[in-house]
Amino acid sequence: MPNKTVKRNSSVARAAAPKPSRLSGRVAKAGSNHHSRLKAKPLSSSKLSPSKLKKVKTSAARVVVRAPVIDERHAAAVRNFEAALHLEQRQNFKKAREIFEKLVATAPADIADRARVHVKACVERAGQVAKPPKTAGEYHVLGVAELNLRELDSAVEHLGKAQKLEPKREEIRYALAAAYALQGNADAALEQLKAAIALRPQNRYQARHDADFQPLAQDPRFLSLMSQDGSGAGPTL
Repeated sequence: MPNKTVKRNSSVARAAAPKPSRLSGRVAKAGSNHHSRLKAKPLSSSKLSPSKLKKVKTSAARVVVRAPVIDERHAAAVRNFEAALHLEQRQNFKKAREIFEKLVATAPADIADRARVHVKACVERAGQVAKPPKTAGEYHVLGVAELNLRELDSAVEHLGKAQKLEPKREEIRYALAAAYALQGNADAALEQLKAAIALRPQNRYQARHDADFQPLAQDPRFLSLMSQDGSGAGPTL
């Protein structure tokens, strides 16, 4: 299941950002502009035989544009790293250490290596008292971390406090909906999910592919909510 984090939307920890999937860079200029003067001549269809022209058209029809491939496992690990890093910065070393240790055991090598360093730092600073959350953002980060650790009662408690402080934050509503769904509280989950979609319609698509909503997969109300046109088409969890 895809782990949630701080979008549910926190700031990206640059140290743990995944490597770009596309290469970028400047094109080196040659010493001569010889090649720049070369222009491809348009291929005139009048000069092709019917059989060759048919082959050209067939080849063009076979061109397929592929969607970029996203490594969901790596992306989920990065999001969890962000949540743990934020907790560490808030001096909640116990909770941060739990997430970092999980990343060491399960994340791709580059994230696991960074998490290992933070585990050591959390152990060394474990005696310090954690600062209690005060803002909606801080409650949200803590709640998402607990959601990822499947500490659902604590997640609901802290996400609920975040929602009361800032009821129009869609990422808080969405995370709270996921926590309620995993708890088996369908009514509360659907209420929060409806609000999250109203605030940000893209959450409808996200919920369709979110395994945290699997407990609602057979609920007619959820199926209707996931349908763009209200026809009740099912999600792809």
